Amino acid sequence: MATETERKFLVKTNEWVNELDSGTFAIKSLIQGYLDVDDGTTVYVPEPDGGVNTSLITVTIAGDTQLQFSVEVPACEAMGIREAICVGDYVSSSKRPTVRVRVSKNGSGVFTLKGRGNGLSRPEYEYDFDANLALEIIGTRSKFSIEKIRYVFPASHGLKWELDVFEGRNLGLHIAEIEMPTEDTEFDRPDWLGDEVTYDPAFTNVALAREPLDTWPESKRLDILSKTTQYSFRACRT
Repeated sequence: MATETERKFLVKTNEWVNELDSGTFAIKSLIQGYLDVDDGTTVYVPEPDGGVNTSLITVTIAGDTQLQFSVEVPACEAMGIREAICVGDYVSSSKRPTVRVRVSKNGSGVFTLKGRGNGLSRPEYEYDFDANLALEIIGTRSKFSIEKIRYVFPASHGLKWELDVFEGRNLGLHIAEIEMPTEDTEFDRPDWLGDEVTYDPAFTNVALAREPLDTWPESKRLDILSKTTQYSFRACRT
């Protein structure tokens, strides 16, 4: 099973920008759209035939004109997806899945399936995806989406920070994520890190797409904004 293990923090000062001076950083301008298996989207994950190395996941999105696409995945991962987020042959809302399409300004697309979290970890499966189709889905078929600029730069112990500067309806929110090989992996915490929000479901990307910051009660929204830097750094995006 593919597993994502990460911790998330608010970013309280703009000193993180100093981490970019080494030149070993990347910038991505991202748009992410989310599909709802309770609202006309089906994800068919058949059990792989014996001896076959790959399996074909088929996604069908309802609308005035039905949209359908397929993603070829390794058979072993298809079995992992079935175990993590399917009931029978279909991704099921009872397993609290996340079905996501992402596209970046450099023209690359990613299709992602995620399962329910367990502590710091959750099952995650990502596959390259046609960027034009991803844009079409986000623009015309996804009910919820987010926009953000992601800065990727080195962390301690060979890890890396992914720092998201949100735009659109989550403007003003800055969140730093660090992915780890295990839940007890140690890492240094730079001074610009603020409150940890790993265990607060409101700060997951899918939650921020469904209930963006500008819909939060004013007192809660202002409290969060007081704890995160309002610095806006922009550079050449990919």
